[in-house]
Amino acid sequence: MDNSLLWLWLSLHFGEGTRLYRGLLDHFGSIERIYESDDIDALGCNILTDTQRSKLLDKNLSHAIEIRQWCIDNDISIITYADDLYPHSFTLLEDFPAVFYCLGNFPELEGEVSISIVGTRRMSVRGERMAFNLGYTLAKGGAYTVSGMALGIDSTAQRGTLAAGGFTIAVLGSGINVIYPKANEDIYYKIAETGAVITEYPPNTPPNARNFPVRNRLISALGLGLVVVEGDENSGSMITARRAKKQKKDIFAVPGPGGEFLSAGPNKLIREGAIVVESAVDILEQYLDVYSCTLNLSAAKVLPKRKEYYKIASQYDDNRISSGENTFDPNHKRKKLGLFTRKKESSEEKNKVTVDFSLMTEDEKVVYDAMEEGKMITADHLTDLGYDVPALSVILLNLEINGFIDSNPGGFYVKKKISEE
Repeated sequence: MDNSLLWLWLSLHFGEGTRLYRGLLDHFGSIERIYESDDIDALGCNILTDTQRSKLLDKNLSHAIEIRQWCIDNDISIITYADDLYPHSFTLLEDFPAVFYCLGNFPELEGEVSISIVGTRRMSVRGERMAFNLGYTLAKGGAYTVSGMALGIDSTAQRGTLAAGGFTIAVLGSGINVIYPKANEDIYYKIAETGAVITEYPPNTPPNARNFPVRNRLISALGLGLVVVEGDENSGSMITARRAKKQKKDIFAVPGPGGEFLSAGPNKLIREGAIVVESAVDILEQYLDVYSCTLNLSAAKVLPKRKEYYKIASQYDDNRISSGENTFDPNHKRKKLGLFTRKKESSEEKNKVTVDFSLMTEDEKVVYDAMEEGKMITADHLTDLGYDVPALSVILLNLEINGFIDSNPGGFYVKKKISEE
């Protein structure tokens, strides 16, 4: 039997970010033996609950076959733990993905320098320029870049890599056909044309706050090192940096002015021993001894000459901390891949804001009801509801994703004027 189909079957049963795959593989030895076993006692193997054992006893492959056919029809690759292209760095993870989906061309990473770049969604003008320059000059210097295609630092760095004609990998926290954020639809297609968009989440999986910390372990795993450009001490970037440390990756950080919240995260990493980054050369020279044949430090010193490059991110992201003019041309040309195309909305439809309140959890409803329409607040303002700030950040992100609230620079949120569907 095709073991790639069996890995897909297993992933659909147990999901993402779990250590069960490691335990099952250690116990049974192969995916074929995991699938073929129908011994309830053997299936126990001291790591499975009764519910999990019942899932393994379900040998129905129809869902896996359906998803595989959908991927074939839409030119999506499914790369499993057993495939040659499966990154060695993933195999070292205790919570390795059983499969991941890829749009584009996933590279053979052995022998290449790949650098993960992360940072805040609410970047400063200084952070925007630094992220773009790093993405650009790392690519010119011969390195691949990896990030999450999020608003802010992540996508800005990847735009820099694309502008340099380089290769970048975007790791999504949603299904391969769910473009999030919508503002990055253009970069999604551009990355897919020349690099790779990947995710461990099955097709049609919506973005959810809990997905992003899970996917961040893959961002850090794909890089030899990880650089944090901007972010506060409790940001998702710092979570990714902690994962990278556990993975024995090199940690880099861009220093910033003291007392500014966007500099707090990188400055903390530097105090803890991270390598200071002022240019791509500071990163690449760490790998020159081993990768001298693929790296070019002279090329990495040449910054983009056209100043309009720095406007690229802000054209699409109104969350950037800046008073700059928005120069986005909605008629810009881009190559479409012919899949996941969106229906064009009329201006009336576009301006109509409707939501489905059934999407709210109980916790989200408590937070939403406590917010006053039109009043800007932070997570700190809501702690009297009984939630800590990390929990509130997750709740607020889910409310934002589902269209109930808007986020603004500085970590402020505002309740939207909406009508129920």
